[in-house]
Amino acid sequence: MTRHLTALQLAQQSSPPTPPAGYTALSARPGDLLYTEDSGGVERLLAAGPAPVRLTATVASSATALSDATGLGLPLQAGRKYLFRFAGQYTSAAATTGLGLAVNGPALGADGLMCNVVVAHTNAIPMLGTVVAYNTAVLGTASSAATRMPWEVWGIVHVSASGTLQLRMRSEVASSAVTLQVGSYGYAWAIG
Repeated sequence: MTRHLTALQLAQQSSPPTPPAGYTALSARPGDLLYTEDSGGVERLLAAGPAPVRLTATVASSATALSDATGLGLPLQAGRKYLFRFAGQYTSAAATTGLGLAVNGPALGADGLMCNVVVAHTNAIPMLGTVVAYNTAVLGTASSAATRMPWEVWGIVHVSASGTLQLRMRSEVASSAVTLQVGSYGYAWAIG
């Protein structure tokens, strides 16, 4: 049985995907388009948006000011609207130290930014917030310390200039580290 991957499944893979059965090559084109081509030269659009990103090393912060989560940035093109998602796991130096998350990016277009942020405090208690401006953090106020806990940031952004949509992070407590774990990822699709 031949299994064809959806764009979402392709985006979540840690290395460049293998073309679907019967297709011989993957190629990126201007406008953030990813195509495959079969042996007869017939092309198929797989996804529209920048290449997915995935952490291959942990990223930590011990500061209460927002800083870029290096490796979790997506290049966007001017005049486009994107559906985006960043997600992964984090740990903390202490159970009393929460994780704060936000996004920053290029100048916003008419439809602006709307995203949701979820940070798990403990196994049973999530922190949820809605953000409509860059550099506005949703800040957890507790964690499960060294136990890995989930986080997620997703939404829609419309940009009037090209640039990078960047995940940002902070610690709730100065000098107490929060760490995004290997495998945390991000992707975006152009939707307008």
